[in-house]
Amino acid sequence: MSKGPGRIGQLILSLIATEPHGAWCTTDICQLAYPGITRVEKKHRVAVARTLRTMKLPGTWMVLPTHGELSLYDGCDFDSRVTLQWRIDMRHHHRRYDLDQYKSSLPSWREADISKKVKSAQKWRDASPTERIDMQIEDQRFIMAMSRHHEPFLNRIAELEQEKLQLAS
Repeated sequence: MSKGPGRIGQLILSLIATEPHGAWCTTDICQLAYPGITRVEKKHRVAVARTLRTMKLPGTWMVLPTHGELSLYDGCDFDSRVTLQWRIDMRHHHRRYDLDQYKSSLPSWREADISKKVKSAQKWRDASPTERIDMQIEDQRFIMAMSRHHEPFLNRIAELEQEKLQLAS
């Protein structure tokens, strides 16, 4: 039986508590969890990734795979998503801005994209179980429209429709 979050899980929960608009990639958490290391190794990334995948996160915090890493952020918070995008851009596009510069120079298309994702996450958060199933069906139909193979999507839609009927009864 688990005794609660371990050392890395406690660190993650304290990061969320101290920086409610923050966002971190696996490597960022490794550097905080293992302060004496000079280089983040695979064993460090694996330990942090395992913790991120298995722990219960508070509120609307979520984990997203990004560029070979896992990223921790609050999906319903605009600033958290901007911070996540800044960290991704800093790591993978080699831009050297501080976060305030990044926020002030954020292109309008990027800001609109982030706002759309935040609204979508808030809509999911506030939806009833049947509304969530409707959203999933809509997503499956959208993906199916761009695919050559419709059968897996039609099967998933049928499963979701059955689940919706069970909820209604």
